[in-house]
Amino acid sequence: MPRRDSNWNAYRARAAAHGRRSRRRQIDTAALRRPAPQDAEPQPTPRQTALSWVKKPLIWILIPVGTGVTVALTAVGTDLGNSAIAQVKSLFGDDHPLVVNVSSVTTMRVTGGGTVIFPGPVPRTPQQLASDVNSLNGPGVLPDAVATQVKLTNAGDATAYITDITLHKTCTAPLTGTIVYDPPQGNGGGSTDVVDIGFDLDSPHPPPQNFNPDSLQLSGNYFLGHTVAIVKGAPQTLVLLAKTSRHYCRYSYEITLDGEKDQTATKTVPSTKGRSLQVTANLIGDHSPRPLTAYQRAYVPGYQAGPINVGTGAGTSANASSSNSLVQVNPKKWKPYTAR
Repeated sequence: MPRRDSNWNAYRARAAAHGRRSRRRQIDTAALRRPAPQDAEPQPTPRQTALSWVKKPLIWILIPVGTGVTVALTAVGTDLGNSAIAQVKSLFGDDHPLVVNVSSVTTMRVTGGGTVIFPGPVPRTPQQLASDVNSLNGPGVLPDAVATQVKLTNAGDATAYITDITLHKTCTAPLTGTIVYDPPQGNGGGSTDVVDIGFDLDSPHPPPQNFNPDSLQLSGNYFLGHTVAIVKGAPQTLVLLAKTSRHYCRYSYEITLDGEKDQTATKTVPSTKGRSLQVTANLIGDHSPRPLTAYQRAYVPGYQAGPINVGTGAGTSANASSSNSLVQVNPKKWKPYTAR
């Protein structure tokens, strides 16, 4: 049976039209999926552009900050390490620490006599005053010059060398309260022959000086010509003099110590028997007929009291005037008494 061309041709026409539409859709889809050319870079948005200007400076700022933190942490670690090493050395190493102790401090008279001066009126009996003066345990202050004996012991293994002594002082006007006046008889019998080092408290910053026991004068710098070593098992004794002609001073000594291996230490001389180290200039008029007029109250030994002007004006007995017990006298009227 013959084929009907009209139907076939119609089918072919429809198929061709359908194919053309399918190819166009494929072409359009491929065009949408096609990547951009290699040389066409995407353009940044305005926000991305602004952030790029912020990020670059932050990077340059954070780099040195981070480096500084690293260096600081390294330095801290090094210091801690050095500290730990130093502690280990001090315990087990070769650098033996200096261990010097003050075993005793004693106040000594420099010249003969028993004169002592107090800040104000003293509510004590003459017998108590005499005991205080003889033992130097009371509140009285020695006039003109005071010697302090300091005994040092070495409790460590390293030899210590005294390289300096510093005197720290606080000074005011001389004391004018009560005086127990007992000048030396004859040549006295002082302790100046054992004094090593002297300090002039009238100087703003008194250095440690050489002391001449004959002239009672200070000169030079003691440690420029002397070396004082403190060896284990061999105590060292220093006698330190402090003198003034103008002030009343409280003071202390600070001893500087050096070792053979660059060790250093300082030692403060404590007060003696709970009392501060102190000295006062005396206001005694040695060439005055009434030498005690600068003081509010005065005591003298009985043999110097004389038969008049004793205490509040009452006389004294022959026994009192010939004894060594202290007798109160009127400082404005008293004259040195010489028995005939």
